[in-house]
Amino acid sequence: MIFDAHGDILTHVTMQHEQGIDIWNTYHKPKYSAAGVSGSIFVNFTDPASATQRDEFGAITKVALPYFKAHPDMNIILNKDDFRLDKFNLIFGIEGMGAIESSEELVDLYDLGYRHIGITWNEQNDFASGTTHSGGLTAEGQKLIRKCNELGMIVDFAHLNYQSFMEAAAVTTKPIFFSHGNVRSLCDHVRNLDDEQLQLVAQSNGIIGLAAMNFFINEDKTSANIEDLVNHVVYVKEHFGIDHVGFGFDFCYYLSSSPTRNDVEGLHHIDDVANVIELLKQAGLTAEEIEKVCYKNMLRVIKEHLN
Repeated sequence: MIFDAHGDILTHVTMQHEQGIDIWNTYHKPKYSAAGVSGSIFVNFTDPASATQRDEFGAITKVALPYFKAHPDMNIILNKDDFRLDKFNLIFGIEGMGAIESSEELVDLYDLGYRHIGITWNEQNDFASGTTHSGGLTAEGQKLIRKCNELGMIVDFAHLNYQSFMEAAAVTTKPIFFSHGNVRSLCDHVRNLDDEQLQLVAQSNGIIGLAAMNFFINEDKTSANIEDLVNHVVYVKEHFGIDHVGFGFDFCYYLSSSPTRNDVEGLHHIDDVANVIELLKQAGLTAEEIEKVCYKNMLRVIKEHLN
């Protein structure tokens, strides 16, 4: 089993549904099957710069959630004991809370089936500041995190700036969950975590999900390749422990105007993920360590968040 902590599939399914296309069954499902990815967090992503963001968020909720709830292959994860080996284990998530007005809305989102929230998508909103802004966690952001901890919802630290990250880490009572990003010591990108942040992740018994984005894994993004991603896995293992690293691939090329492939040589589509596993073996990881990276670490942390 491989668990991918981040995919924009809810958004893509809704976009294509409006064109009369069942994009999960016709395009994504075969690739996920070929990759051996049988679990993921699919997020509702809406652009915080959009004047109609809240309407777009509602449209995705209305289309994509019922679609997957009714899909015979899907096991929707609502509680920590819901995981199954014979189904695709799916968590409904939200990437950025810009469409949400207050923490009071969390109960309604929970009732709809959402079990994951990313606090920002780089922007500054009513809860925190993302990587493109200064400022930190707001009082409403503190309420948001505490309410998620109480309800049993995953709080995702991805996209938070340094100040918001550190302040959120001081509020949450759960292990730090960082769904998609990489190691700043290997690639100096604002979305990646420095060693101080990674140490907090490890101390909380949390996890970083490594992303297959070219500019997250190699500062020369034109030469980014699959070996670069493996180097990030090895770095986390050697400096912070194998229990704190997993995958959050963030394949999202299909949302672009010319969706062809990811710009990482050797890791162009999600069905190339098997190549990562082979390279981890070559890098000296044991079978047990590879299992941890592929899914065991993620499931451990997710279960700590869910009720």
